[in-house]
Amino acid sequence: MSPTAWNGSYSVTVTDPTHFTVAIAGNPGAYVAGGQVSAPLSFISAAAWSGSRV
Repeated sequence: MSPTAWNGSYSVTVTDPTHFTVAIAGNPGAYVAGGQVSAPLSFISAAAWSGSRV
């Protein structure tokens, strides 16, 4: 993922069939590209940080 501050393994909270939130300690920077979520395998097309949540 770019920037690399987005990289890691996180526990997520599913908010609806196509979205989830994850707590991150600080702003990882603006999402640029890449990323993958598994089980089931899905690709990330956009992300944003707000109030310690992605």
